[in-house]
Amino acid sequence: MTAHPIDTHALSQLPVKKLHRRPMREFTSLRVGGEADIILFPENMDELQEVASTAVSRGIPLYPLGGGTNLLVSDQGIRGAVVSLFRGFNYISTENGNGQGVIVRAGAGASLSRVCLFALNKGLEGLEALTGIPGSLGGSLTMNAGRNSASIGDRVKTVKMLTGKGELVSFTRQEIDFGYRRAEYPARGVIVEAELVLGRSAERVVKAPDRPSPSRQVLPFNAGSIFKNPPGQSAGTLMEECGLKGEREGDAQISHLHGNIIVNRGSAKAAHILKLMERARESVAARFDIRLEEEIKVIGE
Repeated sequence: MTAHPIDTHALSQLPVKKLHRRPMREFTSLRVGGEADIILFPENMDELQEVASTAVSRGIPLYPLGGGTNLLVSDQGIRGAVVSLFRGFNYISTENGNGQGVIVRAGAGASLSRVCLFALNKGLEGLEALTGIPGSLGGSLTMNAGRNSASIGDRVKTVKMLTGKGELVSFTRQEIDFGYRRAEYPARGVIVEAELVLGRSAERVVKAPDRPSPSRQVLPFNAGSIFKNPPGQSAGTLMEECGLKGEREGDAQISHLHGNIIVNRGSAKAAHILKLMERARESVAARFDIRLEEEIKVIGE
């Protein structure tokens, strides 16, 4: 690690499960990334609020961690605190929507796949198109994950967030600006819970479309789509037409099976992946005059 760690001693004293100076490659699907100063695993709202208030009062940057499936962490790692909600915020339940369908209430740490499966098994419609998308519910709400014309934002009733000021607030669907693979919230913070509005099917169990994600067909170390699809275009097709399939930088490679997926063949660095991404941008821009926009989130020093 080339940068000096931030003083996280105050967070270290909290009665919350934690890890110190652990490589982020252990927590991302790409299996790359340097050390985080501290990773905390709050198991309830009280612990999360204590972590957040301590970080704010000490000026310690706080980075929410979802499933790590749409994340590229730099080789220098993360200066500050990473917060994972997988332990205490992975609950799912249903309640009557009072004429607005059925409400599925789920914690941000629950995987999107598990939320979709829960809904399907309850005979609830609305999330079938999202089955197979990896990552946590919180991560999917951060980027408005989806497939084709369907997205998680379409089903949101409310999203609960712990803001950077330590306040627990709820935003309605109307207060959140959902767009293509993006979501703008009225405040910044850690998403902790969401209410989704689903319909009740006449069938006892709803079937998901038989449409495996390309990322499941390639090597295990990948982060799914690297770039957003330009309007009316497919990023993968554009990259394929530029002859980028199979291109390598170190142990990072653009998949032979899908042009918009970069795989880690075993010992790739974040720097290798970033170089491949820039090569793809330059090639597509030169041939089609289109500038590809990242779908993957890049963080770290």
